[in-house]
Amino acid sequence: MKKQDFTVSTVVCEVCGNEFFIPRKSAQRRPNGHNKTVYCIKCKRKTIHIEKVHKYF
Repeated sequence: MKKQDFTVSTVVCEVCGNEFFIPRKSAQRRPNGHNKTVYCIKCKRKTIHIEKVHKYF
């Protein structure tokens, strides 16, 4: 089995500023500033999060 590289992206909620990490395969990497609609734990609703590429593994 081939070892795959991973990228860890930080996503930041536009409403409250809450940050969390999303691991991605390098082939599925998104550019900095990519908008992602996900559920925010602090806001208790779906909000737009901005994705920032953090580092590689």
